Amino acid sequence: MVAGLADAFGAPRPFVSDTLVSPCRHRVVERAEGREECIEGAGEWHPGIPGGWDGRDKRPLCLVYQAGCDRERATGCLGKWIGSALSEHELGTLSELVTPARRLYPAAMTDDLLELAVTASRAAGVLLRERFRAPRTGVDTKSSLTDMVTDADRAAEALIKEGIHSERPDDAILGEETGEARGSSGLRWVVDPLDGTTNFLFGIPHWAVSIACEDADGAFVGVVYDPLRDELFSATRGDGAMLNGSPIEVSDTADVSRALVGTGFSYLAEERAAAAALLPTILPRVRDVRRAGAASLDFAWVGAGRLDGFYESGLAPWDAAAGTLIVREAGGRIDVMPALGPNGTGFIAAGPRIFDDLRDLIDRALGQSTGESHGARIAR
Repeated sequence: MVAGLADAFGAPRPFVSDTLVSPCRHRVVERAEGREECIEGAGEWHPGIPGGWDGRDKRPLCLVYQAGCDRERATGCLGKWIGSALSEHELGTLSELVTPARRLYPAAMTDDLLELAVTASRAAGVLLRERFRAPRTGVDTKSSLTDMVTDADRAAEALIKEGIHSERPDDAILGEETGEARGSSGLRWVVDPLDGTTNFLFGIPHWAVSIACEDADGAFVGVVYDPLRDELFSATRGDGAMLNGSPIEVSDTADVSRALVGTGFSYLAEERAAAAALLPTILPRVRDVRRAGAASLDFAWVGAGRLDGFYESGLAPWDAAAGTLIVREAGGRIDVMPALGPNGTGFIAAGPRIFDDLRDLIDRALGQSTGESHGARIAR
């Protein structure tokens, strides 16, 4: 990368497409040799093939126009081959208008991985539906007396891992119940076999199976399956998000005071208390707050426009890997939710028209509940 670009974008990714593309939705075209990506309004196709697949990643990175951007303002910056120095003004313009591309894969590969995730989630769903109607067995605790695991969690995870390894023996798998099995392919599956175990144990019909496949850029295939409603939310990087095969989009609500917002609480008492302390600031300033008990479904419902936003701290990778991809591919925005305790950070998710206001409201609530400044929280 040209000197200065690392400062604008952070360190180079292990995998980089041939272009730096705008954060706006881009189109994907199917070619015989794989997928190619096009920025709306750019007027030129740019390959997005994994490094080494056919050598095209070795060409220099270039910049392309963002759809609808002010081209006069971008003159001398966008559309310029990276190979000559960019001025400080140009770097400022660039950081506003473009972001690094994420890898796109040959169509057959992503289709196969998505089919594998769908098949595994549905198989686990059949098992869990049967166990939901039967007496609970093998109930134990994990991080606290209220953090439960059952034989159903374990059986569903074993079924999913067996299905994935039978087709993809070289991939890594991170499961909530059994930890990580390392792989050599560069891909990792992130599995929550039963998100919403407490709901499951108490007979509340709101729980899901969550499966994502990640590369160095994060999740690029994600599935959240609700077996009781037979609703399958899915997304692949660059291809949008679906519910049972039909496209979904986030809410277009523009006023945070009219937003229906989801949240969740930790199993640790100190973190639950900290999350509760945010509500006196947030609750009077939104339409209402929902706490349903399955973060993967909360993300999926933001993607489908059923919730306008969602926030929760202390989320594990399996809680969010598939759901955050679904939100992004449905047109939503994601940011980090600060930690409220030892379980660490989480995520804020919302439609783009209320996202900034919701994030600011959460930040205000954090400040009022902790007495910390925004800068101090970021530093921590």
